[in-house]
Amino acid sequence: MTLEWSKNRFVRSFEVAVAKEESCSEPIFEKRAIKSNNVQLDDLYDGHYFLCVYGRIGDARISAKNNGVPFIIDRTNPVVTVPVEVSTHGQAFNPNISMQDTTALTVEWSTVSGPGAIAFDDKNSATPMVSADKNGIYKIKATISDQAGHTVEQIYQFYWNGQSEGQNLKFVSLAKTGVAADGFIQNSEKNDAAALWILSPQTLATKIEYTAPLDDSAADVSCDNSQTYDKSAIASALDLSVDGAYVICVKLSDADGHVLYGKSETVVRDSGVPIFTSLANANAAA
Repeated sequence: MTLEWSKNRFVRSFEVAVAKEESCSEPIFEKRAIKSNNVQLDDLYDGHYFLCVYGRIGDARISAKNNGVPFIIDRTNPVVTVPVEVSTHGQAFNPNISMQDTTALTVEWSTVSGPGAIAFDDKNSATPMVSADKNGIYKIKATISDQAGHTVEQIYQFYWNGQSEGQNLKFVSLAKTGVAADGFIQNSEKNDAAALWILSPQTLATKIEYTAPLDDSAADVSCDNSQTYDKSAIASALDLSVDGAYVICVKLSDADGHVLYGKSETVVRDSGVPIFTSLANANAAA
């Protein structure tokens, strides 16, 4: 690592002190008679330090005006530790993970594998609340980066057993209803303000959130934690701005932190007015 300072044409040489305190009164590194305006600090360990520079003008030792400049040496990757054993959880939990580094860390969590969907309350938290919607073994990954650009990936494994039969959130259906009961929204129905779907009764859900209508023309919409659940009410025909095939997703949460997702039946908006091209020979006698 090289530190550099401004030159002064009256200075014949420089002296440098590096210390743990801002005053540099107890230096752990010193160098004198430096003719250049920089110094190599390759022998110092990772850590937080202060730099003080002095110039020799004749017999006088002059301190730089801003002495006590803080700097950090960080040459190593973050140290990340997780349990060797697979932990078991039945409700939302914080991963038991330790992260250490000389500089500040940023974290991003992601799903690696598992039989169901994983929910993170904050993917950029060092200790997010984590839950799953199906029992089984899961792997999640923390990508940890420090300010020096070093990055470490760490796998965290856990077994989820929170889905006990008879005591769980259950999603049965988001069935078509109202003007969408036949699966279609006609031109005369497109301004109807009533809900297009009805959610099956929920006794354990303490929070119910919906997406806006999603274009499912390709029948490839997945209702999981990748969607945005920011609606408290089910969409109506007024929310379908253009013709197409639509679904919504629902997110069910209970008091223990369990989360379950569900997908609605498909509703097609077709507001085109039927056009009769021919009535030739209709009811004509032979």
